[in-house]
Amino acid sequence: MCYSKIPVTSMKDLRRRMHQTVDSFLEEVEKMPNQDDDSTTVNNLHQLASQYEEDINNLLMDTADAEIQKQNEDHAGNPIFEMLKLRLKMKNFDSSSDEPITGDTILEKALCVWESMLKRIKSWWKKLLDFLKEIVAVLGEIANSIIEAVHKVWKWLVNLF
Repeated sequence: MCYSKIPVTSMKDLRRRMHQTVDSFLEEVEKMPNQDDDSTTVNNLHQLASQYEEDINNLLMDTADAEIQKQNEDHAGNPIFEMLKLRLKMKNFDSSSDEPITGDTILEKALCVWESMLKRIKSWWKKLLDFLKEIVAVLGEIANSIIEAVHKVWKWLVNLF
Protein backbone atom coordinates (compact mmCIF):
# COMPACT_ATOMS: atom_id res chain seq x y z
CA MET A 1 0.00 0.00 0.00
CA CYS A 2 1.34 3.44 -0.92
CA TYR A 3 0.69 6.48 1.21
CA SER A 4 2.07 9.96 1.69
CA LYS A 5 4.62 10.53 4.41
CA ILE A 6 3.47 14.12 4.76
CA PRO A 7 0.73 14.61 7.38
CA VAL A 8 -2.80 15.21 6.14
CA THR A 9 -2.89 18.76 7.55
CA SER A 10 0.22 19.73 5.59
CA MET A 11 -1.21 18.20 2.43
CA LYS A 12 -4.51 20.04 2.92
CA ASP A 13 -2.66 23.32 3.40
CA LEU A 14 -0.50 22.66 0.33
CA ARG A 15 -3.57 21.73 -1.73
CA ARG A 16 -5.42 24.87 -0.57
CA ARG A 17 -2.48 27.10 -1.46
CA MET A 18 -2.03 25.39 -4.85
CA HIS A 19 -5.73 25.97 -5.63
CA GLN A 20 -5.29 29.63 -4.69
CA THR A 21 -2.34 29.86 -7.06
CA VAL A 22 -4.31 28.32 -9.93
CA ASP A 23 -7.24 30.65 -9.22
CA SER A 24 -4.92 33.68 -9.20
CA PHE A 25 -3.35 32.58 -12.48
CA LEU A 26 -6.76 32.19 -14.13
CA GLU A 27 -7.90 35.58 -12.82
CA GLU A 28 -4.80 37.17 -14.36
CA VAL A 29 -5.43 35.36 -17.66
CA GLU A 30 -9.02 36.63 -17.73
CA LYS A 31 -7.74 40.19 -17.20
CA MET A 32 -5.38 39.93 -20.16
CA PRO A 33 -6.54 41.87 -23.20
CA ASN A 34 -7.44 39.87 -26.27
CA GLN A 35 -4.69 40.66 -28.74
CA ASP A 36 -4.57 39.96 -32.43
CA ASP A 37 -0.86 39.15 -32.26
CA ASP A 38 -0.68 35.52 -31.15
CA SER A 39 3.03 35.70 -30.23
CA THR A 40 2.38 38.63 -27.86
CA THR A 41 -0.36 36.67 -26.12
CA VAL A 42 1.87 33.61 -25.77
CA ASN A 43 4.77 35.75 -24.48
CA ASN A 44 2.47 37.38 -21.93
CA LEU A 45 1.24 33.95 -20.83
CA HIS A 46 4.82 32.69 -20.46
CA GLN A 47 5.74 35.74 -18.39
CA LEU A 48 2.72 35.25 -16.16
CA ALA A 49 3.41 31.52 -15.78
CA SER A 50 7.05 32.14 -14.83
CA GLN A 51 5.89 34.29 -11.90
CA TYR A 52 3.63 31.50 -10.70
CA GLU A 53 6.29 28.87 -11.36
CA GLU A 54 8.54 30.52 -8.80
CA ASP A 55 5.64 30.78 -6.35
CA ILE A 56 4.81 27.09 -6.73
CA ASN A 57 8.43 26.00 -6.33
CA ASN A 58 8.79 28.14 -3.21
CA LEU A 59 5.55 26.72 -1.83
CA LEU A 60 6.77 23.16 -2.43
CA MET A 61 10.17 23.92 -0.92
CA ASP A 62 8.64 25.57 2.13
CA THR A 63 6.35 22.57 2.67
CA ALA A 64 9.20 20.09 2.25
CA ASP A 65 11.46 22.14 4.51
CA ALA A 66 8.81 22.32 7.24
CA GLU A 67 8.32 18.55 7.11
CA ILE A 68 12.07 17.88 7.20
CA GLN A 69 12.42 20.15 10.23
CA LYS A 70 9.47 18.50 12.00
CA GLN A 71 11.10 15.11 11.54
CA ASN A 72 14.60 16.32 12.47
CA GLU A 73 14.24 18.58 15.46
CA ASP A 74 18.05 18.71 15.80
CA HIS A 75 18.18 20.77 12.62
CA ALA A 76 15.25 23.05 13.37
CA GLY A 77 15.92 26.56 12.16
CA ASN A 78 18.31 25.38 9.43
CA PRO A 79 16.27 25.24 6.23
CA ILE A 80 17.75 22.45 4.14
CA PHE A 81 16.97 24.22 0.87
CA GLU A 82 18.90 27.29 2.02
CA MET A 83 21.83 25.21 3.30
CA LEU A 84 22.18 23.40 -0.02
CA LYS A 85 21.61 26.62 -2.01
CA LEU A 86 18.75 24.87 -3.82
CA ARG A 87 16.62 28.00 -4.15
CA LEU A 88 19.45 29.61 -6.11
CA LYS A 89 19.81 26.48 -8.26
CA MET A 90 16.07 26.54 -8.91
CA LYS A 91 16.27 30.13 -10.16
CA ASN A 92 19.14 29.19 -12.49
CA PHE A 93 17.31 26.11 -13.80
CA ASP A 94 16.75 26.21 -17.54
CA SER A 95 13.03 26.88 -17.81
CA SER A 96 12.85 27.19 -21.56
CA SER A 97 10.09 25.28 -23.25
CA ASP A 98 10.15 23.79 -26.70
CA GLU A 99 6.54 22.68 -26.57
CA PRO A 100 4.25 24.37 -29.05
CA ILE A 101 1.41 26.41 -27.61
CA THR A 102 -1.82 25.39 -29.23
CA GLY A 103 -5.39 26.48 -28.80
CA ASP A 104 -7.90 28.82 -30.32
CA THR A 105 -8.81 30.73 -27.18
CA ILE A 106 -6.62 32.45 -24.64
CA LEU A 107 -7.75 29.95 -21.99
CA GLU A 108 -6.68 27.00 -24.15
CA LYS A 109 -3.29 28.65 -24.68
CA ALA A 110 -3.06 29.39 -20.95
CA LEU A 111 -3.72 25.72 -20.23
CA CYS A 112 -0.86 24.71 -22.57
CA VAL A 113 1.49 27.19 -20.89
CA TRP A 114 0.40 26.01 -17.42
CA GLU A 115 0.94 22.34 -18.33
CA SER A 116 4.37 23.18 -19.74
CA MET A 117 5.23 25.02 -16.52
CA LEU A 118 4.15 22.03 -14.40
CA LYS A 119 6.34 19.73 -16.53
CA ARG A 120 9.32 22.02 -15.87
CA ILE A 121 8.59 21.98 -12.13
CA LYS A 122 8.34 18.18 -12.17
CA SER A 123 11.61 17.97 -14.09
CA TRP A 124 13.38 20.24 -11.58
CA TRP A 125 12.12 18.22 -8.62
CA LYS A 126 13.14 14.97 -10.31
CA LYS A 127 16.64 16.34 -10.88
CA LEU A 128 16.70 17.47 -7.25
CA LEU A 129 15.72 13.99 -6.07
CA ASP A 130 18.44 12.41 -8.22
CA PHE A 131 20.95 14.93 -6.83
CA LEU A 132 19.93 14.14 -3.24
CA LYS A 133 20.14 10.39 -3.93
CA GLU A 134 23.71 10.89 -5.15
CA ILE A 135 24.58 12.87 -2.02
CA VAL A 136 23.12 10.17 0.24
CA ALA A 137 25.04 7.47 -1.64
CA VAL A 138 28.32 9.38 -1.27
CA LEU A 139 27.63 10.01 2.42
CA GLY A 140 26.93 6.30 2.87
CA GLU A 141 30.25 5.42 1.25
CA ILE A 142 32.06 7.93 3.47
CA ALA A 143 30.38 6.50 6.58
CA ASN A 144 31.40 2.96 5.56
CA SER A 145 34.99 4.10 5.00
CA ILE A 146 35.08 5.76 8.41
CA ILE A 147 33.68 2.64 10.09
CA GLU A 148 36.26 0.44 8.35
CA ALA A 149 39.08 2.79 9.39
CA VAL A 150 37.91 2.84 13.02
CA HIS A 151 37.64 -0.95 12.95
CA LYS A 152 41.23 -1.26 11.64
CA VAL A 153 42.51 1.15 14.31
CA TRP A 154 40.63 -0.79 16.98
CA LYS A 155 42.18 -4.08 15.79
CA TRP A 156 45.60 -2.49 15.77
CA LEU A 157 45.09 -1.20 19.34
CA VAL A 158 43.86 -4.63 20.52
CA ASN A 159 46.91 -6.33 18.97
CA LEU A 160 49.20 -3.69 20.46
CA PHE A 161 48.02 -4.34 24.00
